[in-house]
Amino acid sequence: MSADTAPRTSYDDFPYPGYAYWFTHPDHLGVLGSLYGLDTAPSNACRVLELGCGDGGNLLPIAALAPESRFVGVDLSATEIRLGMRRIGELGLSNIELVHADLRDLGDRLGTFDYVIAHGLLSWIPADARVEAMRLIGRSLAPDGVAMVSFNTYPGWHDYEPIRRLMAFHVASVEAIPERVQQARDVARWYCARVAREAEEVKGNLMVELHQRIAESSDSIIAHDYLSPHHHPFWFDEFAALSAESGLQYVASARQGRSRIGNFDADVAGMLRAIDDPVRQQQYIDFFSNTRFRTAVLCRSDRALDRAAGVERFAELFVESRTGTDVWHETLRDREQVSVITPVGGVAVQGLPLRITLSHLYRRQPVPIDFDSLFGAVLPELQLTGADEGRGNSEEGRAEMVVAMVKELARLYFMEVIHLWRIPPPMTLERGDRPRTGALQRLQAREGTTATTLGHRHTHLDPVQRQVLARLDGETSIDTLRAEIDGDVDDALGFLTSAGFLLAPGAD
Repeated sequence: MSADTAPRTSYDDFPYPGYAYWFTHPDHLGVLGSLYGLDTAPSNACRVLELGCGDGGNLLPIAALAPESRFVGVDLSATEIRLGMRRIGELGLSNIELVHADLRDLGDRLGTFDYVIAHGLLSWIPADARVEAMRLIGRSLAPDGVAMVSFNTYPGWHDYEPIRRLMAFHVASVEAIPERVQQARDVARWYCARVAREAEEVKGNLMVELHQRIAESSDSIIAHDYLSPHHHPFWFDEFAALSAESGLQYVASARQGRSRIGNFDADVAGMLRAIDDPVRQQQYIDFFSNTRFRTAVLCRSDRALDRAAGVERFAELFVESRTGTDVWHETLRDREQVSVITPVGGVAVQGLPLRITLSHLYRRQPVPIDFDSLFGAVLPELQLTGADEGRGNSEEGRAEMVVAMVKELARLYFMEVIHLWRIPPPMTLERGDRPRTGALQRLQAREGTTATTLGHRHTHLDPVQRQVLARLDGETSIDTLRAEIDGDVDDALGFLTSAGFLLAPGAD
């Protein structure tokens, strides 16, 4: 079936706003691939394909900052493609194309790509489309290419299946999408309250989690995820088999902390480390974690992976802090260790060299810094506090300290305490008199309540932040903003700066 003859989809009648997902960024995928021995393409000179691109909400922000790269997005919704193409036209981008097509009809006509993204697609399309999507990825990947494919998984989705089936059952005879969404929300709320009451000790906490997740979900997520006519959670070994049939193999999780063996107690971790087969190991991890969602990084099956990444691979990268805690703040210095909250739970940080290093990263976040510059910045404080143990006075000692720093930060990378970049985004913490952001960010601020940071983070904005961001064109002064915007402009600028919206001087 071609796109021209395809029936209208629910996305045509009820568009799904596109957002940026940091773990799909080609630089992140390239870093992960390189850590496992692949010769991945640089994100500023690469070819990227996104299947199920929607309106381009994930692809456009990447393309806007990488004019020498080529981007292609494919989606079955004509409405979503038109929305995206309108934005591309307004921004004057020439390196991105959005294609209205059924992926089952694409064949090989799009060519090969260094990175392929399929986020929020595989579990929500018909069975034959799932098979073809994976085959298309296998055909499209360059020799050292990397793909990111996300999908719902068992056993975690067993907890969610009853409520999803109830919601679909309840609205089966309702045609209007807004009414379907409202009635689905209502019946889900009643269900959670009832089950929590009747089986409080067994399912009380689960019902609280379910109710909160559904309450926080947008109408689009309810309409297209929970009420989708096609829904297939995978067991990991099932997904791995489908990948192998398409000439692909599993590399790692794009959200690298989610499948970390160190998350488990000693007995389970010991069992997992003894398993040589990575597919079998990951399936055990899903069992013990009750995994509900996966972001799998794949490469071609004919590539030999090196799963023992050396320090030298990390030392060439740039480091960004992703913690909300200054672990060397003066109010915390009397503690032997400080816990930081990450997407995968709390992580205890101890040792003066590491804490001082993370503190420096915290104070300059979200702007990344290379390892050599980071070490040069923290060395004086390490020497002042004695944390260098005298090694900072010799070239040999400093080299040992650099290796130790890289090892510690590499460990924290796999806990999502820090993020690594090969080609960092052109962000700055220096506002100047006439701060500037990207044209896409200004457009997003004018059109909606969210915008994408230069570090590819989807961010909610309040009304004042939106007004300020929309006018950061490099020509309007801060004094003019203060005079013409009703609200705390300086507070809004502080937020936008720390979130990573300001372009560095000279950046395109």
